[in-house]
Amino acid sequence: MASETPLSPTKSHKGASSTKVVPLDSEIRQVAIHPELPEVKVPSTDMKPYHYHPVSCELLSSEDLQHHKLPQLQKQYTTPEAALKAQAEAVKEVKDKMAEAERKTREINQQMEEMEKTREIERKIYMKQGKNLPDAV
Repeated sequence: MASETPLSPTKSHKGASSTKVVPLDSEIRQVAIHPELPEVKVPSTDMKPYHYHPVSCELLSSEDLQHHKLPQLQKQYTTPEAALKAQAEAVKEVKDKMAEAERKTREINQQMEEMEKTREIERKIYMKQGKNLPDAV
């Protein structure tokens, strides 16, 4: 099963609904796609949140449903309980990936701040020694 196409939206999918990425903080996003994922929102309309693509905020097309193997999922999870369990697992995966991305972002920002401090200290030392700074390129 690991060698099969992933069941989540991917960059490799060339469907019409995945052509644009709507930022998570966009004003278009108003309703949480799932109660346990309040960070991921979709437009607020008469449609249920799960009818929207979580990346583009467009209604899911039949092409999207085929790409993500909805019929296969319906066969795999035949009972509502099984579908809810799979949904809970998917929510956990999304939360974990979002937490990991946030952690990496914080690490990168911290490294950039440290590098800026180091450069500023080097500049001050260079200036104290009475040397002129080279012209910026």
